[in-house]
Parts: sequence; C-alpha cells; structure tokens
Amino acid sequence: MKIGKIVSVEYDKFRVRLFSTTKNSTVSINGQVYYFGNIGSYLKTINSTGEYILCEVSAILDYNQEGKLYSSFNLDSSREFIVKPIGTIPSDGSFSMGVGIFPSLYNDVEIVTFDDLKKILSNQGTPDTNIHHTIDIGYSKSLINYKISLSINKLFNIHTAVLGNSGSGKSNTIARILQEVFRKEKNHAYGAKVILFDSNGEYPRAFCENLNNEIHTVFYKPNVDEAEESICKFTLPYYLMNLDEWLAFLMASERTQKPFWDNVLQECYKFYRMFNSKEEDDITQFANYIKWKTWRILSEINNKADSDSTRMTIAKGAIQKLKEICETVPKDYVSKDVVKDLNNFFETCINLCLIYYGNNNNSLSDALPKFVKTGNDARYVTIQLIGGNNAHYESSLSSRNSDSAFVQIDETSAMKTADEKLESGEYFDYKFLKTAAELILLEEEAKGNQRIREFTSTLMTRLDVFLYNSECEFMREKESN
Repeated sequence: MKIGKIVSVEYDKFRVRLFSTTKNSTVSINGQVYYFGNIGSYLKTINSTGEYILCEVSAILDYNQEGKLYSSFNLDSSREFIVKPIGTIPSDGSFSMGVGIFPSLYNDVEIVTFDDLKKILSNQGTPDTNIHHTIDIGYSKSLINYKISLSINKLFNIHTAVLGNSGSGKSNTIARILQEVFRKEKNHAYGAKVILFDSNGEYPRAFCENLNNEIHTVFYKPNVDEAEESICKFTLPYYLMNLDEWLAFLMASERTQKPFWDNVLQECYKFYRMFNSKEEDDITQFANYIKWKTWRILSEINNKADSDSTRMTIAKGAIQKLKEICETVPKDYVSKDVVKDLNNFFETCINLCLIYYGNNNNSLSDALPKFVKTGNDARYVTIQLIGGNNAHYESSLSSRNSDSAFVQIDETSAMKTADEKLESGEYFDYKFLKTAAELILLEEEAKGNQRIREFTSTLMTRLDVFLYNSECEFMREKESN
C-alpha cells in the first residue's frame, strides 16, 4: 500500500511527503494492522532496476505549506518523514545490506508488510528439520505486533550485546534466550553448551532445577562456603595464566610494568626449578646463581661516576637486600654448606665496601674480578684487612676452604640457568614471586633506573593482594576440580 512519495534524495537519507489521503499512522492490510508513523518503523521504495529499498523512519516533521507546491502529485499533506536507507530487496526476495542505486524523485513509498520482514529477518537457506534453527524472544517495540525470531546459528556466531540501564532486564533477556535454546527438544542431542560468567550471582535462580528440569546446569564459584553444597568449587591456577593474562589481572601498564613482570615470572620459574630439583648440583646452583647476580649488580654500581661514599652506600644497601632475599628461602631447601657459603660471600661483599675517610681505596674494584673463576676448577676467595693510613681490604685466592671463604662463581653455569625460559603451561611456585620481583628491582636500580620502584608500586600492591588476600585463594590452588 502506497502512503506517499519521495521529495528529496540525499546519500544518507530521503524525505518523504505523505499523501493527503494518508490521514492516520496506521493501516489495515488483509486484516493485519501496521503502524508506520513511529520512529523505528520501516517503509520501502523502489529504484529504476526494480529493487525495493528498505528504509527506517528516523524523523517525523510537520511541513508548513506555502502555495501547495506539490498539489499536482497529491502531496498537499502537512506531514513528512525522514527515512534512512538500510538495504535492498531484489526480485528474488533475498535481502542485502546497503544501497547501490538510489530512488528517483517522486517515487512511491509503501508500507513494509510482515511478509517483507520475514524475507529480511528470517533465517536464510534450507532448514534442517533435525534441529531448531530459530527461537522466539518476544515482540518488537518499533514493529508493533511483530514477533521477533532469532537465528540460533547467527546469534551465537557473532558478537552480540544486550544494552540497558540497571534494572531494565538485561539478565532476564539473556536467561530467556538461553532457556529458549535449551528447551528445544532436539537441540540436546547435538551437544549445545554455554559457559556463562556471572559476576553478580544472578543466574542460579533463572536456571534452578525446578524451573529447568530439561537443562543440565553446573554452578562453579571461587572460595565456596561449606553451606553451599550445590555449588562446585572453582579454581583458576595462576601458573596457567600467560603474560597478557597476568598483565590484565594486575592491571599493568605496557611500557614499564610489562617487561618488568615478564622478568619477574622468568626469575620465579628459575628459583622454582633450582629449589625443587632432586639433584644436589641444582641446589648448589642457587648459591652460584645468587652470587653471580650480586656480582653483576655490584659491578654496575661500582662503574658509576659517583664518589666512593655514594657508590659504597648504594652497594651496601643492595647487598643487604640480596641477603634478605636469600633468608626468605625455606631452610630445608638449602644445605648447611650452601648457607655458609652464601653468608661468607655476603659478609665479604659488605667488608669490601669499606669507606676510610671517604675513600674505598679500590677494595671492591680490585676484588670483583677474582669473584669469577677463570679456569676449570673453582677456588676459594678470602679477604684480609690491610691497616695503616690507607686501610683497605685485599682479596686472595686459595685452594683451601676456610671459615670466611666462599667458592668462586661459575659464570658459565649461572648463564645457563639465566637462559632457562618459562614456557606456557609450565609450573612455577607463586611463593617466589616477591623474591623474584625484589631481585629484578635491584638489578634495574643498579643499571640507573632509580624510579623503577615508583613505576611499579601499583603493580606490587596488587601482587600483595594476590599473595595474601583470601579472596584470591582460588587462584593459588595447585589442582583444579
């Protein structure tokens, strides 16, 4: 049924003048009432190739007539519509988005019937009688009395959003859609499954057993109370998270915190490997690796263009923190000989940072090269205080162990440990995360990045939440149900 004509054509909208005989915004066709005068309703026109162009009403105007310019076309009505072109319906009845050929001026504008809407909105192709292709979810607000049916395949194969204010019924809509899908009798045989993330706990009521006997549901929840017998315990093992997922969880920034956290995970993995190996050589390797890391940090600090007092003060602070890192390791992980070797090493490093009247007298610089073995066999490093007007420490090498000596660093072995990489899915112990983070911070500060703690402070705070907050217990579980 024709209701008016096009009086203006633009690339994104058409102006439609209604006939003077179109008095109302409703029309009855074959006993079906159509509402075309409301925002969001549809109209159609035709172009020179015979294709119908589907349009949506976006504005309704009251035109002030002056001289009845369109009276020869029966367009002396005072009402106009602004419509937006959406797509085309060719002669074969298939619908496609977009418009190629636009209509001409004074082309007729017609009502869009429900038969037209079925061509546009219905599921295309030959239906499979073994399963249900569509679900009914309600009636359209803009297309009054038109039942909305959704193609199940199309709906779940694209990104879909349900938008609305709080309390407007978003959760009810989603629950209704899922209930309609699973209540289709033959869909069960095809193994339809849905995973629903319910952060507010709204959906157990929608899928309770007495309302949904035909739908099998399993509810998971982190940190389940004993009283919640019907809910399964949910765990999300931290070691299965990749770098990007860790960054999202810790809300880390890309520029500074991402490379920092990547290094932390790598160091944490190395500590786990060394401490959980059954081979004695790997346990001893921890002492060698820590001494090598300390030696590199002290070398970086010693090479700075600062006064001896400044450099030695920074070095002492770093040594003390490294010593505290080692003390956090459970004693049953490391043998007494390894503990003694590390204590002697740190005590030697502290003594080498001697300041005598603001001068270190090259005690640290002369000793650092002797920390690393150069031959096949590692020897023991000892130091001796040389008094006098220029008090300083001198280091020496010996094949014999003593109460104050430590074993030279095997740099090749330490570098081999440093090259071990954490692969996706490999296990590591979260208890070493704080230790690894402190070690990386010390390394960055030794390189001159004095603001690294400031840049990573928010990340470290969130790390504490993961390590110590009971709400994150489900992530610290080692096994998943």
